[in-house]
Amino acid sequence: MNILYVSNDFPTDSDSSRYLYIWDSIKSVTDCGVSTHILHSRPWKPGKKNIIHYNQFTLPIDHCLYLSIPRHYFRSISNLSYIYTVQKHLIRISNNFKPDVIHAHGEICGLAALSVGKKLGIPVALTIHGIDTCSRVWRGYNAKMFTQVLNNVDSLIFVGEPLQKAYEDKAQRKNHQHILHNGVRIPDATARKEYNKEIQIISVSNLVEGKGVDLNLQALGKLKKQGIQNWRYTIIGSGDQIKYLKKIIAENNLEDNVIFMGECTHQQVYGQLSKADIFCLPSYREAFGIAYLEAMAHGLLTIGVEGQGPSAFIAHEKTGFLVRPNDINHLAEVLELSILNYQNIAQTGRNYVLNHFTWKHHAEKLISIYQDMIS
Repeated sequence: MNILYVSNDFPTDSDSSRYLYIWDSIKSVTDCGVSTHILHSRPWKPGKKNIIHYNQFTLPIDHCLYLSIPRHYFRSISNLSYIYTVQKHLIRISNNFKPDVIHAHGEICGLAALSVGKKLGIPVALTIHGIDTCSRVWRGYNAKMFTQVLNNVDSLIFVGEPLQKAYEDKAQRKNHQHILHNGVRIPDATARKEYNKEIQIISVSNLVEGKGVDLNLQALGKLKKQGIQNWRYTIIGSGDQIKYLKKIIAENNLEDNVIFMGECTHQQVYGQLSKADIFCLPSYREAFGIAYLEAMAHGLLTIGVEGQGPSAFIAHEKTGFLVRPNDINHLAEVLELSILNYQNIAQTGRNYVLNHFTWKHHAEKLISIYQDMIS
Protein backbone atom coordinates (compact mmCIF):
# COMPACT_ATOMS: atom_id res chain seq x y z
CA MET A 1 0.00 0.00 0.00
CA ASN A 2 1.32 3.46 -0.99
CA ILE A 3 0.11 6.59 0.81
CA LEU A 4 0.92 10.15 -0.30
CA TYR A 5 0.59 12.75 2.46
CA VAL A 6 0.24 16.51 2.02
CA SER A 7 0.37 18.92 4.95
CA ASN A 8 1.00 22.60 5.62
CA ASP A 9 2.12 21.73 9.15
CA PHE A 10 5.33 19.83 9.82
CA PRO A 11 7.82 19.82 12.72
CA THR A 12 11.01 21.82 12.23
CA ASP A 13 13.04 18.85 13.47
CA SER A 14 12.55 15.43 15.03
CA ASP A 15 12.49 16.91 18.57
CA SER A 16 10.18 19.83 17.87
CA SER A 17 7.37 20.65 20.28
CA ARG A 18 5.04 21.67 17.42
CA TYR A 19 3.36 19.49 14.79
CA LEU A 20 5.25 16.38 15.89
CA TYR A 21 1.95 14.49 15.78
CA ILE A 22 1.94 14.81 11.96
CA TRP A 23 5.29 13.06 11.72
CA ASP A 24 4.49 10.49 14.41
CA SER A 25 1.28 9.49 12.62
CA ILE A 26 3.02 9.01 9.27
CA LYS A 27 6.00 7.24 10.85
CA SER A 28 3.72 4.84 12.73
CA VAL A 29 1.98 3.86 9.49
CA THR A 30 5.36 3.33 7.83
CA ASP A 31 6.49 1.13 10.72
CA CYS A 32 3.52 -1.13 9.94
CA GLY A 33 4.87 -1.80 6.44
CA VAL A 34 3.13 0.92 4.40
CA SER A 35 5.12 2.89 1.79
CA THR A 36 4.77 6.64 2.33
CA HIS A 37 5.75 9.90 0.66
CA ILE A 38 5.27 13.38 2.13
CA LEU A 39 4.65 16.74 0.44
CA HIS A 40 5.12 19.63 2.85
CA SER A 41 3.45 22.74 1.44
CA ARG A 42 3.86 26.09 3.15
CA PRO A 43 3.13 29.74 2.38
CA TRP A 44 5.97 31.84 1.00
CA LYS A 45 7.07 34.63 3.33
CA PRO A 46 9.58 37.28 2.22
CA GLY A 47 12.96 36.95 3.90
CA LYS A 48 12.06 33.72 5.68
CA LYS A 49 14.55 30.92 5.13
CA ASN A 50 13.80 27.23 5.17
CA ILE A 51 14.09 26.17 8.81
CA ILE A 52 12.78 22.64 8.38
CA HIS A 53 15.57 20.11 8.88
CA TYR A 54 14.23 17.53 6.44
CA ASN A 55 17.41 15.44 6.70
CA GLN A 56 16.40 14.48 10.27
CA PHE A 57 13.38 12.59 8.95
CA THR A 58 13.83 9.12 7.51
CA LEU A 59 11.08 9.18 4.85
CA PRO A 60 10.88 10.74 1.36
CA ILE A 61 9.81 14.38 1.73
CA ASP A 62 9.19 16.96 -1.00
CA HIS A 63 8.38 20.57 -0.17
CA CYS A 64 6.93 23.52 -2.06
CA LEU A 65 6.01 27.16 -1.47
CA TYR A 66 2.79 28.91 -2.50
CA LEU A 67 1.57 32.51 -2.39
CA SER A 68 -0.83 33.30 0.44
CA ILE A 69 -2.31 36.59 1.65
CA PRO A 70 -1.70 36.87 5.43
CA ARG A 71 -4.39 36.74 8.13
CA HIS A 72 -6.96 35.04 5.87
CA TYR A 73 -7.72 38.20 3.87
CA PHE A 74 -9.00 37.27 0.37
CA ARG A 75 -8.74 33.67 1.52
CA SER A 76 -10.35 32.27 -1.63
CA ILE A 77 -7.57 33.84 -3.74
CA SER A 78 -4.95 32.17 -1.53
CA ASN A 79 -6.85 28.90 -1.88
CA LEU A 80 -6.75 29.09 -5.68
CA SER A 81 -3.03 29.87 -5.52
CA TYR A 82 -2.58 26.84 -3.28
CA ILE A 83 -4.52 24.51 -5.59
CA TYR A 84 -2.64 25.73 -8.69
CA THR A 85 0.80 25.32 -7.09
CA VAL A 86 0.40 22.22 -4.96
CA GLN A 87 -1.58 20.06 -7.37
CA LYS A 88 1.32 20.20 -9.85
CA HIS A 89 3.62 18.70 -7.21
CA LEU A 90 1.04 16.10 -6.18
CA ILE A 91 0.59 15.00 -9.81
CA ARG A 92 4.37 14.82 -10.34
CA ILE A 93 4.86 12.70 -7.21
CA SER A 94 1.83 10.53 -8.01
CA ASN A 95 3.11 9.70 -11.49
CA ASN A 96 6.22 8.14 -9.94
CA PHE A 97 5.02 6.96 -6.52
CA LYS A 98 1.61 5.57 -7.62
CA PRO A 99 -0.27 6.23 -4.36
CA ASP A 100 -3.30 4.17 -3.41
CA VAL A 101 -4.56 7.04 -1.22
CA ILE A 102 -3.78 10.75 -0.93
CA HIS A 103 -4.08 11.84 2.70
CA ALA A 104 -4.36 15.58 3.38
CA HIS A 105 -4.02 17.27 6.77
CA GLY A 106 -6.20 20.38 7.03
CA GLU A 107 -8.86 21.87 4.78
CA ILE A 108 -6.56 23.85 2.51
CA CYS A 109 -4.47 20.76 1.76
CA GLY A 110 -7.71 18.94 1.07
CA LEU A 111 -8.46 21.40 -1.76
CA ALA A 112 -5.45 20.32 -3.81
CA ALA A 113 -5.68 16.67 -2.78
CA LEU A 114 -9.32 16.41 -3.87
CA SER A 115 -8.59 18.12 -7.19
CA VAL A 116 -5.76 15.69 -7.96
CA GLY A 117 -7.68 12.72 -6.62
CA LYS A 118 -10.52 13.37 -9.06
CA LYS A 119 -8.14 13.83 -12.00
CA LEU A 120 -6.13 10.66 -11.30
CA GLY A 121 -8.85 8.48 -9.79
CA ILE A 122 -7.17 8.26 -6.38
CA PRO A 123 -9.28 8.20 -3.18
CA VAL A 124 -8.64 11.07 -0.75
CA ALA A 125 -8.62 11.15 3.05
CA LEU A 126 -8.71 14.40 5.01
CA THR A 127 -7.80 14.80 8.68
CA ILE A 128 -9.07 17.79 10.66
CA HIS A 129 -6.92 18.61 13.70
CA GLY A 130 -8.68 21.76 14.89
CA ILE A 131 -11.05 24.53 13.93
CA ASP A 132 -9.82 27.94 12.78
CA THR A 133 -11.57 30.57 14.88
CA CYS A 134 -10.93 33.38 12.37
CA SER A 135 -14.38 34.30 11.02
CA ARG A 136 -12.98 35.15 7.58
CA VAL A 137 -12.18 31.48 6.96
CA TRP A 138 -15.86 30.53 6.87
CA ARG A 139 -17.31 33.37 4.78
CA GLY A 140 -18.48 33.60 1.18
CA TYR A 141 -16.81 31.60 -1.56
CA ASN A 142 -14.08 30.42 0.78
CA ALA A 143 -16.63 28.74 3.03
CA LYS A 144 -18.18 27.09 -0.01
CA MET A 145 -14.80 25.70 -1.12
CA PHE A 146 -13.98 24.24 2.29
CA THR A 147 -17.49 22.82 2.76
CA GLN A 148 -17.25 21.04 -0.59
CA VAL A 149 -13.94 19.48 0.44
CA LEU A 150 -15.35 18.25 3.75
CA ASN A 151 -18.29 16.58 2.04
CA ASN A 152 -16.57 15.21 -1.08
CA VAL A 153 -13.42 13.50 0.20
CA ASP A 154 -13.67 9.73 0.50
CA SER A 155 -12.83 9.71 4.22
CA LEU A 156 -13.12 12.60 6.67
CA ILE A 157 -11.17 12.02 9.88
CA PHE A 158 -11.51 14.00 13.12
CA VAL A 159 -9.00 13.64 15.95
CA GLY A 160 -11.72 13.89 18.59
CA GLU A 161 -15.46 13.81 19.19
CA PRO A 162 -15.74 17.50 20.22
CA LEU A 163 -14.15 18.51 16.92
CA GLN A 164 -16.58 16.37 14.92
CA LYS A 165 -19.46 18.02 16.75
CA ALA A 166 -18.06 21.49 16.00
CA TYR A 167 -18.08 20.64 12.29
CA GLU A 168 -21.51 18.99 12.12
CA ASP A 169 -23.13 21.97 10.34
CA LYS A 170 -20.31 22.09 7.76
CA ALA A 171 -19.70 18.36 7.18
CA GLN A 172 -23.32 17.33 6.63
CA ARG A 173 -22.46 14.05 4.92
CA LYS A 174 -22.00 11.49 7.72
CA ASN A 175 -21.26 8.13 6.09
CA HIS A 176 -17.59 8.92 5.43
CA GLN A 177 -16.65 10.29 8.85
CA HIS A 178 -14.27 8.68 11.34
CA ILE A 179 -12.91 9.48 14.79
CA LEU A 180 -9.21 8.67 15.00
CA HIS A 181 -7.37 9.78 18.11
CA ASN A 182 -3.70 10.65 18.00
CA GLY A 183 -1.21 8.49 19.86
CA VAL A 184 1.58 9.03 22.35
CA ARG A 185 5.27 8.24 22.31
CA ILE A 186 5.94 5.68 25.02
CA PRO A 187 8.34 7.14 27.60
CA ASP A 188 11.63 5.33 28.11
CA ALA A 189 11.21 5.33 31.88
CA THR A 190 9.34 2.52 33.61
CA ALA A 191 6.45 3.11 36.01
CA ARG A 192 7.41 5.43 38.85
CA LYS A 193 8.10 3.95 42.27
CA GLU A 194 9.02 7.15 44.15
CA TYR A 195 6.96 10.31 44.49
CA ASN A 196 7.88 13.87 45.41
CA LYS A 197 7.32 15.20 48.92
CA GLU A 198 6.58 18.60 47.40
CA ILE A 199 3.88 17.90 44.79
CA GLN A 200 5.03 18.87 41.30
CA ILE A 201 2.18 20.18 39.11
CA ILE A 202 2.79 20.85 35.42
CA SER A 203 1.00 22.06 32.29
CA VAL A 204 2.18 22.06 28.67
CA SER A 205 0.34 24.30 26.20
CA ASN A 206 0.34 27.52 24.25
CA LEU A 207 -0.27 30.35 26.71
CA VAL A 208 -3.40 31.65 25.03
CA GLU A 209 -7.00 32.25 26.06
CA GLY A 210 -8.97 29.04 26.40
CA LYS A 211 -6.13 26.80 27.58
CA GLY A 212 -6.97 27.42 31.24
CA VAL A 213 -3.52 28.17 32.65
CA ASP A 214 -5.02 31.31 34.21
CA LEU A 215 -7.67 29.12 35.86
CA ASN A 216 -4.93 26.89 37.28
CA LEU A 217 -3.22 29.89 38.87
CA GLN A 218 -6.44 31.22 40.37
CA ALA A 219 -7.39 27.80 41.75
CA LEU A 220 -3.92 27.27 43.21
CA GLY A 221 -4.12 30.74 44.72
CA LYS A 222 -7.26 29.66 46.56
CA LEU A 223 -5.49 26.56 47.88
CA LYS A 224 -2.51 28.57 49.10
CA LYS A 225 -4.83 30.89 51.02
CA GLN A 226 -6.31 27.75 52.64
CA GLY A 227 -2.85 26.72 53.81
CA ILE A 228 -2.17 24.07 51.14
CA GLN A 229 1.33 25.06 50.03
CA ASN A 230 3.26 21.81 49.51
CA TRP A 231 3.24 22.13 45.72
CA ARG A 232 5.12 23.73 42.85
CA TYR A 233 3.61 24.54 39.45
CA THR A 234 5.73 24.42 36.27
CA ILE A 235 4.32 26.09 33.15
CA ILE A 236 5.74 25.02 29.78
CA GLY A 237 4.76 27.06 26.73
CA SER A 238 4.66 30.57 25.32
CA GLY A 239 1.94 32.90 24.09
CA ASP A 240 0.22 36.26 24.37
CA GLN A 241 -1.18 35.61 27.87
CA ILE A 242 2.20 35.70 29.62
CA LYS A 243 1.76 39.21 31.09
CA TYR A 244 -1.76 38.40 32.24
CA LEU A 245 -0.57 35.19 33.90
CA LYS A 246 2.24 36.99 35.73
CA LYS A 247 -0.32 39.52 37.00
CA ILE A 248 -2.40 36.67 38.48
CA ILE A 249 0.72 35.24 40.10
CA ALA A 250 1.50 38.57 41.77
CA GLU A 251 -2.09 39.08 42.92
CA ASN A 252 -2.14 35.63 44.56
CA ASN A 253 1.39 35.75 46.02
CA LEU A 254 2.49 32.72 43.99
CA GLU A 255 5.97 33.92 42.97
CA ASP A 256 7.67 31.21 45.05
CA ASN A 257 5.38 28.44 43.77
CA VAL A 258 5.34 28.96 39.99
CA ILE A 259 8.07 28.42 37.39
CA PHE A 260 7.86 29.51 33.73
CA MET A 261 9.91 27.24 31.45
CA GLY A 262 8.97 28.87 28.14
CA GLU A 263 8.78 26.81 24.95
CA CYS A 264 10.65 23.49 25.21
CA THR A 265 11.69 20.74 22.83
CA HIS A 266 9.80 17.47 22.95
CA GLN A 267 12.69 15.80 24.77
CA GLN A 268 12.75 18.61 27.35
CA VAL A 269 9.00 18.25 27.87
CA TYR A 270 9.40 14.52 28.51
CA GLY A 271 12.20 15.30 30.95
CA GLN A 272 9.94 17.63 32.94
CA LEU A 273 7.03 15.19 32.85
CA SER A 274 9.25 12.46 34.29
CA LYS A 275 9.80 14.63 37.39
CA ALA A 276 6.19 15.78 37.88
CA ASP A 277 3.24 14.29 39.78
CA ILE A 278 0.12 16.03 38.44
CA PHE A 279 -0.70 17.37 34.96
CA CYS A 280 -3.46 19.97 35.03
CA LEU A 281 -4.71 21.82 31.95
CA PRO A 282 -8.38 22.90 32.25
CA SER A 283 -8.60 23.78 28.55
CA TYR A 284 -12.17 24.32 27.43
CA ARG A 285 -11.27 24.29 23.69
CA GLU A 286 -9.50 20.99 23.20
CA ALA A 287 -10.13 18.84 20.12
CA PHE A 288 -8.10 15.94 21.49
CA GLY A 289 -5.04 16.67 23.63
CA ILE A 290 -1.80 14.74 23.06
CA ALA A 291 -0.23 16.58 26.00
CA TYR A 292 -2.66 14.83 28.37
CA LEU A 293 -1.81 11.42 26.92
CA GLU A 294 1.90 12.08 27.28
CA ALA A 295 1.40 13.05 30.92
CA MET A 296 -0.65 9.93 31.65
CA ALA A 297 1.96 7.76 29.93
CA HIS A 298 4.51 9.18 32.37
CA GLY A 299 2.35 8.16 35.32
CA LEU A 300 1.00 11.63 36.17
CA LEU A 301 -2.46 12.15 37.58
CA THR A 302 -4.08 14.11 34.76
CA ILE A 303 -6.85 16.71 34.93
CA GLY A 304 -8.88 17.81 31.89
CA VAL A 305 -12.30 19.32 31.19
CA GLU A 306 -15.68 17.63 30.83
CA GLY A 307 -16.91 17.37 27.23
CA GLN A 308 -13.53 18.22 25.68
CA GLY A 309 -11.03 16.00 23.86
CA PRO A 310 -9.44 14.38 26.94
CA SER A 311 -12.83 12.94 27.94
CA ALA A 312 -12.11 10.29 25.28
CA PHE A 313 -9.49 8.73 27.56
CA ILE A 314 -9.98 10.25 31.03
CA ALA A 315 -12.71 8.51 33.03
CA HIS A 316 -13.48 10.77 35.99
CA GLU A 317 -12.06 9.44 39.26
CA LYS A 318 -10.85 6.27 37.46
CA THR A 319 -8.08 7.22 35.04
CA GLY A 320 -7.92 10.92 35.96
CA PHE A 321 -10.18 13.85 36.75
CA LEU A 322 -12.53 15.95 34.61
CA VAL A 323 -13.56 19.40 35.85
CA ARG A 324 -16.40 21.62 34.76
CA PRO A 325 -15.36 24.25 32.17
CA ASN A 326 -14.43 27.67 33.56
CA ASP A 327 -15.22 26.59 37.13
CA ILE A 328 -12.39 27.74 39.40
CA ASN A 329 -14.06 26.40 42.56
CA HIS A 330 -14.47 22.91 41.11
CA LEU A 331 -10.91 23.00 39.80
CA ALA A 332 -9.62 23.99 43.25
CA GLU A 333 -11.54 21.09 44.83
CA VAL A 334 -10.09 18.59 42.36
CA LEU A 335 -6.58 19.97 42.75
CA GLU A 336 -6.85 19.71 46.54
CA LEU A 337 -8.01 16.09 46.24
CA SER A 338 -5.23 15.38 43.75
CA ILE A 339 -2.51 16.89 45.92
CA LEU A 340 -3.60 14.86 48.94
CA ASN A 341 -4.00 11.49 47.17
CA TYR A 342 -3.11 10.86 43.55
CA GLN A 343 -0.88 7.80 43.11
CA ASN A 344 -3.48 5.06 42.49
CA ILE A 345 -5.50 6.94 39.88
CA ALA A 346 -2.29 8.10 38.19
CA GLN A 347 -1.09 4.52 37.72
CA THR A 348 -4.49 3.39 36.41
CA GLY A 349 -4.43 6.24 33.89
CA ARG A 350 -0.93 5.32 32.76
CA ASN A 351 -1.89 1.69 32.15
CA TYR A 352 -4.99 2.73 30.18
CA VAL A 353 -3.06 5.04 27.85
CA LEU A 354 -0.29 2.52 27.17
CA ASN A 355 -2.87 -0.16 26.37
CA HIS A 356 -5.08 1.95 24.09
CA PHE A 357 -3.40 5.14 22.84
CA THR A 358 0.06 4.38 21.47
CA TRP A 359 0.96 5.39 17.93
CA LYS A 360 0.84 1.70 16.98
CA HIS A 361 -2.85 1.61 17.95
CA HIS A 362 -3.37 4.78 15.89
CA ALA A 363 -1.61 3.31 12.85
CA GLU A 364 -3.62 0.09 12.90
CA LYS A 365 -6.89 2.02 12.88
CA LEU A 366 -5.70 4.40 10.16
CA ILE A 367 -4.54 1.55 7.93
CA SER A 368 -7.97 -0.04 8.36
CA ILE A 369 -9.54 3.19 7.06
CA TYR A 370 -7.19 3.14 4.05
CA GLN A 371 -8.06 -0.48 3.30
CA ASP A 372 -11.78 0.32 3.31
CA MET A 373 -11.14 3.22 0.92
CA ILE A 374 -9.36 1.12 -1.71
CA SER A 375 -11.34 -2.12 -1.38
